[in-house]
Amino acid sequence: MVHVPCKGGTLTLANLAGGQIQMPCQPLPSLPLFVKAGRARMLGVTTAKRTKLAPDVPPLAETIPGFEILGWHGMLAPLNAPKVIIDKVNAEVIRMVQSADMQGRMLALGVEAAPTTPAKILHAEITRWAKVLKDANIRPAE
Repeated sequence: MVHVPCKGGTLTLANLAGGQIQMPCQPLPSLPLFVKAGRARMLGVTTAKRTKLAPDVPPLAETIPGFEILGWHGMLAPLNAPKVIIDKVNAEVIRMVQSADMQGRMLALGVEAAPTTPAKILHAEITRWAKVLKDANIRPAE
């Protein structure tokens, strides 16, 4: 494969549909219109398990054990924010995201929410990507 950088998701999908590129890796919410129109076919998702958003599409982890790349959104606070405030805000966000109304709204937008704590997601991401960098012998530029 040859990496072909594109300026944004819409142009990437247009290049796929037009035959200029063979295989992009795109966020799931951007794909259904192209798939429904018969202009693209989803080969896999980067979640560890099948997703409600594309239940018939296998996760790459079924072929490549341990493969998982997640897109996530987070809220940030000042470094000196009290832990009690961070915990309270996180609990309210989790409560809101887990409500049936919000779950429906998010699924309609192509987002399958999996709320967690700030420490868990950051620790998991730092651990995952540190291993990738180490295994590939990637070092910061000097």
